[in-house]
Amino acid sequence: MDTVIRHSHCRRNPGSRRLSGKLILLLAAGLAFLMLCPALAGAGGPPQHRGVDAWLNGVDVVGDWGWSVGSSGLIVHWSRDGGTREVWSLGVSDDIQAIDMATAKVGYVVTAGKGSSKAVVFKTTDGGRHWSRKLTAAVDVLAAVKFRTPSLGWVAGRGGTVLKTTNGGKTWAKQQTKTTETLYSLSFPSAKVGYAVGSGGAILKTVNAGKTWSKQAGGTTEALYGVDFVGTTIGWAVGGDAVGVCLNTIDGGKTWNPQGSDLPPLAAVDFADATTGWVLGNEGAWPNVYGKVIKVTAGGGTWTDQSATVDPSPPDYGLIALKVVDPQHAYAEGESEASLYTDDGVLWHLAHTATP
Repeated sequence: MDTVIRHSHCRRNPGSRRLSGKLILLLAAGLAFLMLCPALAGAGGPPQHRGVDAWLNGVDVVGDWGWSVGSSGLIVHWSRDGGTREVWSLGVSDDIQAIDMATAKVGYVVTAGKGSSKAVVFKTTDGGRHWSRKLTAAVDVLAAVKFRTPSLGWVAGRGGTVLKTTNGGKTWAKQQTKTTETLYSLSFPSAKVGYAVGSGGAILKTVNAGKTWSKQAGGTTEALYGVDFVGTTIGWAVGGDAVGVCLNTIDGGKTWNPQGSDLPPLAAVDFADATTGWVLGNEGAWPNVYGKVIKVTAGGGTWTDQSATVDPSPPDYGLIALKVVDPQHAYAEGESEASLYTDDGVLWHLAHTATP
């Protein structure tokens, strides 16, 4: 059985890593619970780390607001102009693997259980301040969540698990995927058509809202960690542990063709439209992992490594979560709670927080 919780090439024990040269907060004993205290962002974009070694595994943006989620139930709510940053807790020790906000108020997160605990789906109706448990799964890992509306959505994870709700999480129906691979990412470009990718190079497609799924041939056995479609037929899947893999389809998955060359293992993909998007990769061996931010234009014809543009320095930490808003605005997050943003589609910045 696949034992990877999420991205095997960069998700290891983060205890030995730090952001060298970045802000480190020295806490007095009475401030041991700093993670529950809000702080104001000191620059535009999403918040930077609190000075502890933890991961941000997921990010989403709706309108002027963003959410980051990660280790030990961490939830960060921030404004895109950098004026507001609130740090909350889900109230569980399990790691949040992904978030999807259907609206600025209604959203969902999924967790990976620790020890003998099972994965859980939580829902918020007030923008992330409070969460209610909507499902305790039969598996220990749910890695992906995707909602088309506040009521209609899917979650996926270990053992080929895909579950669907049509009533905002009140009830869930198990989908027939006919695979035992761990599914890491979902994309639903319409209410009927959806895609899932996972370990062993698994690519699945549904055309009936998840009632049944069919396998597609991607030509790789490398794990696929991210999938994104900009319509029902044009999409990308990325991954790889030994080498980077990027696959593209323009015919709804009938054929998948490799893109890019000499790629590092890739962790995430998100496109603004059919021509412009980004992928995140990671180079090096643990614990010396270096995140890569790569812009893809001309529908995959041009690949530009933008890692060197990151201010104040190129990432010396892993990157695994990505949200692209439009061709100029995108957000990337990962190890040591690092958050990057671009507001012109060219230069990237490390977003800092003011010292409490």
